[in-house]
Amino acid sequence: MSADMNDDDLAGYLSDAEREAFGELFSAYPDDDGLASDISAELRAVRIRNAVRALNSAEGYTPPPRWPGSMAEQLAEGTPEIDWVVDGLMPNGMVQLNAQFKAGKTTFAINLARSLLLGESFLGRFPVVFDHAENVGFINMELDKNMFLKWLEPMQLDDAVQKRLHIYHAREAGFGRPNLRHPRGFQYMVDWLLDKNVTFLVIDPISALFMPSDWPASDINNSYLQFWDRLEELKRTAGLRGIFLTNHTGLSESAANRSRGCAAMMDKPDVNISYRHDGEMGQERAGNKNFMKPEGRIDAIDELELELSLKTKRLRVTGGGGKAETDARAKAILLWIHLDKLYQDCLANHQGNPDKLERPNKGELFGSLGWPTTGRKADESNRWYQYAKDQKWIDWERAGGKPNGPLIHKIGPDKPADHEISLAQSDGIFLKTKSQAAGIGASSANGGKS
Repeated sequence: MSADMNDDDLAGYLSDAEREAFGELFSAYPDDDGLASDISAELRAVRIRNAVRALNSAEGYTPPPRWPGSMAEQLAEGTPEIDWVVDGLMPNGMVQLNAQFKAGKTTFAINLARSLLLGESFLGRFPVVFDHAENVGFINMELDKNMFLKWLEPMQLDDAVQKRLHIYHAREAGFGRPNLRHPRGFQYMVDWLLDKNVTFLVIDPISALFMPSDWPASDINNSYLQFWDRLEELKRTAGLRGIFLTNHTGLSESAANRSRGCAAMMDKPDVNISYRHDGEMGQERAGNKNFMKPEGRIDAIDELELELSLKTKRLRVTGGGGKAETDARAKAILLWIHLDKLYQDCLANHQGNPDKLERPNKGELFGSLGWPTTGRKADESNRWYQYAKDQKWIDWERAGGKPNGPLIHKIGPDKPADHEISLAQSDGIFLKTKSQAAGIGASSANGGKS
């Protein structure tokens, strides 16, 4: 402290407790005559910021109308049934569909809206619980208005049903992204939902509605939690039974089931539905199949295969297995076709002489099929291989009859269905035999009996 600064001067800026708290600073800068003033000004600014934040966080808060009551008091009122919007799949609350781009999120959401409005089982499997007096709201954040309405045409909704579907097009002139943070933006949405008697709201996709800059925080998860609280408030204030959200996932296999953005996007929904098309992650779909796996506050549901009608845009559960099982079966069929080709070559070139049968070991077999043999992808190859073994589509023995010899393979006693084989062959499959891979020409066979 300089000779010109006495205790009376410090007292004009700082209290005794503050002087003691900042003693190290005064020791570090003994000749800084303005230090006490600077500290006092900084404390003042921090206190003002904290007071403003406290006021903002308290803004609009209304205490609950009564004490919540004990468990006994609450049970005395009766135990209500779960308010299912879609029985067994979507309870009263928030449900989120997580899928990569071009997987059909909007088509899924439109199918859901159609089922609710018509009272038809969703996906041909899950009964809906939706009164004819209830309406559906749809916040379209992604498609142009004309394109969205064009997508609705194949659904063939009659006039009465069309009047119960209320659509907000964010890309239409004069509308734009709803700002739920702004009091007027929030009230606009509440008034719209109440006026149209909307009890179920679809937001497609939620990532286009959530803008972190509207909800400033040190971490994007904290921003999203503020936004989520506002969604919950919208649901309560507008009297919604449920909100259905779509969201984007990453493009890698490891990110296939998680929303892209922040962890809170997956943590908050009551139910998360992982949704995938039948192609590889990050690539275009292969056909008209999708796979969904719901998880959350519902009874366990196995992964379901869905089929999309290209004519009507309707989705239905097929009764087929999940994507992992479907992929394994498709790959196992390719394995059988490869071994059968070797067997047919043996019949043609060597009259089926068993001594001429080329029986590849596992590594050779995987190499001919182009299946990874090392790294994380090798787990998938082994799963496909095991599927073929379980189906008895392949047979194997130890080379040379030695107990520790490598497994060598030929086709097994059973085979895939003929239509599955034809379909796989029509896709232009080309598999190299060991001899072809070595540039020798036509291969000798590796087979057995079909």
